[in-house]
Amino acid sequence: MAKIASPQLKNASKVNLASQENDQAQIAALAYQFFVDRGCQDGFDAEDWLRAEATIKNKKK
Repeated sequence: MAKIASPQLKNASKVNLASQENDQAQIAALAYQFFVDRGCQDGFDAEDWLRAEATIKNKKK
């Protein structure tokens, strides 16, 4: 027998997805700001992303 997700579960999944997309947008914007602050110097994209990710996650605590 197949289980059917309740409307509340479907809505919770949508909210969670929207929250993840918002987090990704914030991380991308902050990583870009780190890039700009460094004078647009290439080669630090992963470092900028991880730093931005940590910063955003720490703000949520």
